[in-house]
Amino acid sequence: MKALVVDLDEDYLETMRDILSRKGIDTRVSSDIRDALKILNRENFDVVITETYYPKKFLEEILKIAKGRGCITIATSTINSNGLKFDFVLEKPFDLDSLERILSRIFKRVEVKAFI
Repeated sequence: MKALVVDLDEDYLETMRDILSRKGIDTRVSSDIRDALKILNRENFDVVITETYYPKKFLEEILKIAKGRGCITIATSTINSNGLKFDFVLEKPFDLDSLERILSRIFKRVEVKAFI
């Protein structure tokens, strides 16, 4: 499984990279939304995790590309998901158990997709 994590907080990005990598997830990170869009256009991902502080037009583009490629999308924020349709929303600060539950559901979806 491959994930892209987009967030303004560099420490958070490194923490997420460590957590996801320990689960065997190939993880790319970016604090720059424009850079994240370039990465998303070049590479295929199973899941995209982004905070919602970025301008709505960039988040809409992330969702359009991700969903067009069948990616699962997760919004992380201390506020709502900006009215956008993410598959999952994790409100910051979130606990590891919440992330684990979502990842477990994603693993099941990816396994089913790979089997079909």
